[in-house]
Parts: sequence; C-alpha cells; structure tokens
Amino acid sequence: MIDQKMEEVASKVDNIFILLNMAAKRARQLNAGSPKLVDIKDTPVNIALEEIRTGKINWQPVKNEKTEPEAMENGKEKKEKKKK
Repeated sequence: MIDQKMEEVASKVDNIFILLNMAAKRARQLNAGSPKLVDIKDTPVNIALEEIRTGKINWQPVKNEKTEPEAMENGKEKKEKKKK
C-alpha cells in the first residue's frame, strides 16, 4: 500500500529532487504552524507527501524572460562596464 502511494506521489512531479524539496519545504511550513490541507494525523513529511499526492500542492517551473546566452552576454557587458 505504501509503495503504491509513493509511486503516485512520484508521478505528480517529473523530477524526484523537486519532489523532495517540495515535501521538505511544506514539512517546514507545517512545523511552523501552517494549517494542514488534508485530514490525517501523521508526521509533517507524510502530511506534505499526502498533500502532494492529492493535488493540494503542486509545482510549476518558473520561466525566465531572458534566455541563458542573453543573460550571460548581459552579465559580461556589466562586468566590462565596471572595469572602465
């Protein structure tokens, strides 16, 4: 049963590292006093995982307006201007 739930949680997020960060951040919020979004009595980490599994918490990547090469070029220009 636990393995099925973990597979379901892992399928909600493409990257396991993102999932771990989401669960850890949410667990810290729960420890700090944030209200639970699911009605279970368990550890903060398990509550966070259940919230992710049920879709109460989700994640979307942040897209930068500038592409990486442009950002790097702007960074070089700023450094060159500072040297002058």
